[in-house]
Amino acid sequence: MSSPLHTLQRSLSGILTRDAVLLGLACGLLHALVALWAYASIRPGSVVEVFSPEQAAGALLLAAACLGLVVLGAVPAVLLYRRGLVAPVVTLIVLFSWSFYRSWQSFAAASEVGATPGVTLRPDSVYVMFWVLPLAIVLVVAVVEQLLRGSSRPSEHV
Repeated sequence: MSSPLHTLQRSLSGILTRDAVLLGLACGLLHALVALWAYASIRPGSVVEVFSPEQAAGALLLAAACLGLVVLGAVPAVLLYRRGLVAPVVTLIVLFSWSFYRSWQSFAAASEVGATPGVTLRPDSVYVMFWVLPLAIVLVVAVVEQLLRGSSRPSEHV
């Protein structure tokens, strides 16, 4: 039986073909746009207010979040395309849906009672700003799925 590290190395070897990179980039950009739209649309105020950094540090944080969201959307798409791993895509959809739905509930509840939403860390903020956490979850799920599949690997797209 091979070690988890060896299994991960084997599953990642040769995964980045030209087609896989283009597909990953397209899926990642779409994911980033949808995530940023959802992030801005559930918050009170305009999109410009949500994404207008007043300082250079804010612009840098926004750029890092955008890049991270592209990577977060690209990784499961490439794993599905090249390795046939379905669980990472499902995991990302569940994390995305749950985080934005819970944040929307929080803002809607505050709006119903006429309260101003407090400054707290909401699930969608974790998803957008700390994208490394959902990415780590997706990668762990990918390794688990690959381990459960064992040596039976689906045919790879060339």
